[in-house]
Amino acid sequence: MSAGANPVSEAVMDVSDEAFWRAVGELLDRAPTAADLRAHRLHLLFARRLRLQGRPVSDELVAAERLAAAMALAAEITLERARAAYDGTLVLMKGLEVARRYPSPTLRPFRDVDLLVDRPWEAQRDLIAAGFQPVGMEDRFYEDKQHLRPLRLPGLPVLVEVHRRPEWVSWAQPPSTAELLSEAVGSATGIDGVQTLSPAHHALVLAAHSWSGTPFRRILDLVDTSLLAREADPVALYDAARRWQFDGVWRSMTAAADTVLFGARAPRHLRLWAGDLRATRDRTVVRDHVVRLLSPFSALPPRRAFAEAGRAFARDLRPRPGETWSVKVRKVRRALTNSSEQLSLHDNPSQRAIL
Repeated sequence: MSAGANPVSEAVMDVSDEAFWRAVGELLDRAPTAADLRAHRLHLLFARRLRLQGRPVSDELVAAERLAAAMALAAEITLERARAAYDGTLVLMKGLEVARRYPSPTLRPFRDVDLLVDRPWEAQRDLIAAGFQPVGMEDRFYEDKQHLRPLRLPGLPVLVEVHRRPEWVSWAQPPSTAELLSEAVGSATGIDGVQTLSPAHHALVLAAHSWSGTPFRRILDLVDTSLLAREADPVALYDAARRWQFDGVWRSMTAAADTVLFGARAPRHLRLWAGDLRATRDRTVVRDHVVRLLSPFSALPPRRAFAEAGRAFARDLRPRPGETWSVKVRKVRRALTNSSEQLSLHDNPSQRAIL
C-alpha cells in the first residue's frame, strides 16, 4: 500500500444506514439458495426479508429465529451475571455487541459471550465461584489460545469465553490487551459496568478473527466489520491497522465489502479465489483449502506471502493440538473424497437434514 493510503472502505463509510441495509437486502435476493445464505450466516436476515416481502418462511428458518431469540435473551442474562461476579475491567467483544448494530439483535447469530478482561485468571475463578461451570476440553488445551476454558451457566445455552488477548493473524503480534482496554467505550448493551472496544479497534479485531479462521469465508464477517468501521474515526482506524501490521488484511476485507455489498469492481485476488463471496455461494472443500493457502498474497508483500503460504501448508498437514495422526489421516482422506462438497455440509453433516 502506498504511503498515506487509507485502508478504510469509502463505499461502506459514505452510505447512510438505510442504504447500507438496502444493499444487504439486495444481496439476500441475489443468493442462489437459502442454504448458501445459511452458510454465510445471513439466514436470519433472510427470514426477516421474506416477511417484509410477504413471502412464506420455512419451518427451518422459523426454528432458527426462535433459537436466535433464546440465545439473545440467554446472552444478556449471562453477561449480567458475569458483570456481577467480576469487579475488574470487563469488555464485551464480537457477537452480542455487534448484534446491537443490526436492525434487531436477534438477526445476528452467535453462541458465545466474548469478554476481554484485565485479569483473566482472576475473572475465570470469580465466574466459577459464582456458579459458571467449565465446559469443553481440559484447561491445558487452552494454554496457548487467546481465551481460557469456556464457561456456561447451568440451564443456559450460551458460552462465556474469557480472553487474555484477541485472536490475530499468524505473522504479527496481536495488539496488547492494555492498549485495547485503555480505549474501551460503553457497550451498546447498556449494562452498567460493561464496556466494549473502540469502534476502530473492534473493526480490526473482528477482521482478524475472521481472517485467522478462513479468510473470505462468510459475508456476515464483511457486514460486521463494515458496521464497526462506519462508527470509527478513519484516522484512528488507519493508524491502528498500520501499527498492528494489519493494513493489508484490512484493505482486502474492505475491498471485499465494497465488491459484495455495493458492486464495486473486484480486485484481482477477489476474482481469483474469493468468488464465493461475490456469488453469495457456499464454498467447496477444495476451494477452502486453496483460499487458506493463497490468501496471504492478498495481504502481504510477495516474499512474506510465499513464506506465510508455506507455513499455512505445513499447518494443514500437521494434526491440530489434541488430535492424533490417525484422526488427521482420516480427515485428509475424507476431504479428498468429498473435495467438491459444500464446506458447511462437510463441517457439519447433520445440516443435510435441514437444508
